[in-house]
Amino acid sequence: MLHPSYKAVVLAANHFGRFFTGQITAAGKVPPAKILIIGGGVAGLAAAGAAKSMGAIVRGFDTRPPALEQFKSLGAEPLEVDIAEGGEGVGGYAKEMSKEFIEAEMALFAKQCKEVDILISTALIPGKKAPILITQNMVESMKEGSVIVDLAAEAGGNVETTRPNELHVHKGVVHIGYTDLPSRMATQATSLYSNNILKLLKAISPSKEYFDFELKDDFDYGTISHVIRGTVVMKRDGFQDFENTTAFDFFES
Repeated sequence: MLHPSYKAVVLAANHFGRFFTGQITAAGKVPPAKILIIGGGVAGLAAAGAAKSMGAIVRGFDTRPPALEQFKSLGAEPLEVDIAEGGEGVGGYAKEMSKEFIEAEMALFAKQCKEVDILISTALIPGKKAPILITQNMVESMKEGSVIVDLAAEAGGNVETTRPNELHVHKGVVHIGYTDLPSRMATQATSLYSNNILKLLKAISPSKEYFDFELKDDFDYGTISHVIRGTVVMKRDGFQDFENTTAFDFFES
């Protein structure tokens, strides 16, 4: 997610009406842009780093305390609600929060929308539609010329007024809902994806350095990393006779 997040910040800068960094000129002062990033996973943190390097004031929100610490380490201001509730889910993703927590975070977002110039949202819950975190009323409270980049658009979007795969303006606020950001940086996306595949092949190889896998009676997925265990689709102990196998044998296993 590094490349889509970087591209999200570049797109936001392109559609924003002024500099990210503050400027002092003979004609007057220009304040730095204020950016709110919702979601402190890999995507959100990469966006925070890119925005901070361009001179913006960056604020970050996440339901997971470790993610807030990571926002802080990048120079962003971590935002929290008063309700103490951990948001760590399976595989590093956030989990669904309680009704009270959601109400508190929505109040926080409503306040922030009136202050920030750019909003980048990355909040996803595996296997579910992206949660609506920014309502239409919040969007309409933002300053004219503000920009929203909804990185969760492919799963429906975190912003109520997002149109997946579209760029549009709602009440003076630019919405970027592209779902193909990786393909807009094809060289980097291809390079990183191929690197992931290579590392996956090495991880299931006994040598760990080169892909060298010998078929055995039993693939002992229980002793290897959770990443590899998560890729196992089917396993049947002692199953070797592929020549005399039908499709039904696979379904039964």
